[in-house]
Amino acid sequence: MNKPLTLAIVLVASIYALQRLIPILDGKEQYDFRTYYYAAQAYARNMDPYNLQSLRDVSGRGIILSFIYPPHCLPLLGPLARIDYEKAYFGFLAAKIFAFGLLIWIWTRIVPTAQTDVWPLLVTALL
Repeated sequence: MNKPLTLAIVLVASIYALQRLIPILDGKEQYDFRTYYYAAQAYARNMDPYNLQSLRDVSGRGIILSFIYPPHCLPLLGPLARIDYEKAYFGFLAAKIFAFGLLIWIWTRIVPTAQTDVWPLLVTALL
């Protein structure tokens, strides 16, 4: 692959990633996280985390997504209920970024083309 094309693609991908990252860091994205967080809050208060009105009551906001995961996931989200929303938000985001990095690391060990060709990595990063 020629170097100018690779640099152009990396530049475009970086601009796109920043455009997507800024709202996330601003707390305006990850709307599904709100559901997880307030479901954990509702569960900790012995309320029904599957009832949308319970999530709205706990949050004081207009939650639009119901909690849809199985009951055994609720104790895993329990630590979120113990910390404030902003810390939980960025902790959850950091865990997702770590998991993505771990996935890329594993992928470069298993998939031979991942070590020599940047295209699969770029496609994955853009998704």
